[in-house]
Amino acid sequence: MRKLFLLGAAVASAGYIAYQARAPLAQRWGRGFHRGAGIRRQIALTFDDGPSEWTMAVLEVLERHGVPATFFFCGRNVERHPDVARFVHSRGNEIGNHTYSHPLLLALPDARIREELSRTQQVIEQTVGVRPGLFRPPHGCRAPGLLSIERELGLTEVLWTVIGKDWSASADAISQRILSRIEPGGIICLHDGDGVRPHADRSRTVASLKDFLPVLLDDGYSFVTAGAMLRGLTVAAGGSEASIGMLSRGIARSGLVYHGGIPQLTDD
Repeated sequence: MRKLFLLGAAVASAGYIAYQARAPLAQRWGRGFHRGAGIRRQIALTFDDGPSEWTMAVLEVLERHGVPATFFFCGRNVERHPDVARFVHSRGNEIGNHTYSHPLLLALPDARIREELSRTQQVIEQTVGVRPGLFRPPHGCRAPGLLSIERELGLTEVLWTVIGKDWSASADAISQRILSRIEPGGIICLHDGDGVRPHADRSRTVASLKDFLPVLLDDGYSFVTAGAMLRGLTVAAGGSEASIGMLSRGIARSGLVYHGGIPQLTDD
């Protein structure tokens, strides 16, 4: 009986950790949002792991269609491609924090997590001239001490409603995944880099953008930055940080857009 009790406790504990670390609806380890209010046909396009040698190709497609985006940069990559980072911002796009070296935060002590986030804040501010207010954890995975660090640094967490899986899927599969899952208020997650590896191949990401952006625009969608989406949630929630998370969760649970339980670990 005792062994069964211990086994049940271990399973319950593992389930709790998995939920708090990975589920967009969870708010105990990180406070933020994974979708907008969905009042209008607005969506946010976001990119992780940049800047890289592919970021300019991504920008070329975005500018061709007049689409703004939010880029969650890794500090090490900003140091590697400072001119690209500055150019992304100069074109009216938003810059967010994606840690310095793209680690799995759940495996790190709080001191290291704080260093990863604060160092990236400094690198982006010194290089680009803006201090990010948005943060996306690598792999979408949180840690128990992350919430207090986010608050200390003035960061709001941004997850997603649909991820393109562009690290492995074909361009056509990326497009079909996005087009079949996106709805008003959705946040799309793609990649313009590959962690902090010096060389990335994002040709499939660029090819998919050329495919699905015209379709979404023809379907009446407009694109906003994640920050603009947050401002819309803030107004709807009456300006309360806790209410923003509750509103985002409430919209998702209504069945409007959220597509599935605890996401699996990804290489984003």
